[in-house]
Amino acid sequence: MKRLSAAFSLIGALALALFATGCSTTQSKENMLATAGFKAVPASTAKQQELLKSLPPGKIATIVRDGKTYYVFPDLKNNLAYVGTQKEYTAYRQLVFAQNISDQNLEAAQLNQQANMGWGAWGGGWGGMGWR
Repeated sequence: MKRLSAAFSLIGALALALFATGCSTTQSKENMLATAGFKAVPASTAKQQELLKSLPPGKIATIVRDGKTYYVFPDLKNNLAYVGTQKEYTAYRQLVFAQNISDQNLEAAQLNQQANMGWGAWGGGWGGMGWR
């Protein structure tokens, strides 16, 4: 009975950890840019809209203006661009790195859970198979 209770506790803890980690993996690129400090700048003039459409979709472009380097991510759907400096871009890269680590940890936890469930299906391990 103790074994069953411990197994349910472990499964509950894993499910909670997977849920908490899973929520963070759905964060969109736009949310990560905003979290890093990028400013959402609407393309309100024809020239800005033309520039927005010229940027590579789904990628951060580097633009030098008046001797300053800016990092720009186009959001054509919302007719705006996320604009940041080196400081915001560095913060964004750190968020992406942390997200990748989180995704890897989630994948590892899911694989471990699947492996543990697979052994349990055979009667609780080696002893349940009649081997002594």
